[in-house]
Amino acid sequence: MIRFLCGARTRPAESRVSEILDGSDDGFEFIIFFMSEILKKLKFDHNGLIPAIAKDVKSGEVLMMAWMNEESLRLTLASGYATYFSRSRNALWKKGETSGHVQKVISITADCDFDCLLLAVEQSGPACHTGKPNCFFNKIA
Repeated sequence: MIRFLCGARTRPAESRVSEILDGSDDGFEFIIFFMSEILKKLKFDHNGLIPAIAKDVKSGEVLMMAWMNEESLRLTLASGYATYFSRSRNALWKKGETSGHVQKVISITADCDFDCLLLAVEQSGPACHTGKPNCFFNKIA
């Protein structure tokens, strides 16, 4: 499991590697020196995309699924707010850019195969563009 951390701190990340990796550093730290190695491990598809699932950090509720490319992941890490890639518009979109329902990213975890991301977020307002709290309301079974 790999966790991505980002944000600004007073002590440089290089001097806190062990604390960051073992989870005792609770900061939201942008680890620039580690980023290229993480990106090498991630398995983006033939279109350069990777699925990203957002869940509420407090409740654990799954909120939505979207796609990320390398640029949207870098923007997310740099800003601390979720940015995704829209396949229909073929463009980046910052979650909540028009609605104001932003996602503050607390952590990003890669799955066991490094081909899917899980974002733990603080959701502002509904996560779904329909106005529902999450995008998973169409019961199938």
